[in-house]
Amino acid sequence: MDLGLKSKTAVITGASIGIGRAIARGLAAEGVRVVGVARRTDLLAELVKEIATRQVHSLSRL
Repeated sequence: MDLGLKSKTAVITGASIGIGRAIARGLAAEGVRVVGVARRTDLLAELVKEIATRQVHSLSRL
């Protein structure tokens, strides 16, 4: 589905698990630059790897 969001940037809170993680994945699949924020950095790091292997744009952790 093309939501017309390619090259936009989204900030997702709670990106390490649950609905936040699903939103981050979905937006990355649409070509959105995703900035993920979460307390559980280990799970956030897993999401970075998952998105990076499947997508052109990846989630980064600061």
